Amino acid sequence: VAEGTEGNVQVWKMGWREFAEQWDQPIRFLHLDATHTTQEVSENIAALLPHAAHGTVFAGDDWNWPTVAAGVREHFRDDEINVQFGKLWWVTL
Repeated sequence: VAEGTEGNVQVWKMGWREFAEQWDQPIRFLHLDATHTTQEVSENIAALLPHAAHGTVFAGDDWNWPTVAAGVREHFRDDEINVQFGKLWWVTL
């Protein structure tokens, strides 16, 4: 990753809530892999959505879990959500 992105990717090893409390920069790509509850997915998106820059991609996996899809749908319309292989999802803001 460091080689292919010229070092602009940062790895943070902590829970997402702790991360969200500290983060104050624009986000351009975010891969969510939260606990698979509707509430957890929705809260994760809500906490980080204010940091999204124009063109940001919010993505995740396990779209095939109804609770994950429900959490994503609390923030994005179906026509905004892209799904591939029935499992991967992403939205470009």
